Amino acid sequence: MSTRPDGSRSTPVRGIPCPWPRPRSIAVLRTGSDGGTAALLVGVARTLVDRTVDHVRNRRAFGGTLADLQSVRHAIADAVVAVEGARAAVWAAADAANREDEAAGRWSVIAVAAAVAAGRRAGEVALQCHGAVGLTDAFDLAVWLRRGKALEIAAQAREYEERMW
Repeated sequence: MSTRPDGSRSTPVRGIPCPWPRPRSIAVLRTGSDGGTAALLVGVARTLVDRTVDHVRNRRAFGGTLADLQSVRHAIADAVVAVEGARAAVWAAADAANREDEAAGRWSVIAVAAAVAAGRRAGEVALQCHGAVGLTDAFDLAVWLRRGKALEIAAQAREYEERMW
């Protein structure tokens, strides 16, 4: 046992003193990590949707703006619904983890799954609405798409890691 500056004691892990009290289970740490990944992915997805909305409002084609086309509006609306649903799942996971609820791990998995689906949908819609110009240096859409893909891969890597163990 070691003593922290505030006088409380921490438990050593494999002989190494911890600067903080040891969590009740590793699931608490995983929940926080998964929740953070999900929250970042929701933020990236929301950024993609916002940039897409700005683009379709300003891009003129077919005698009007792209926002005048019903199919474009519906695609963006689908992405917004997915992002807002994922945002709600992330908040529910954070609330469960904060309350140290037994279901926090399940909420975390739900949040990650919803965030991955929302990120994928937002990326597809953004790329469809921007077209090839979205991947040029004139727009930073490609950067946001790569960030979203990297977070999606990170979230799925945890799933495969759990299957291995």
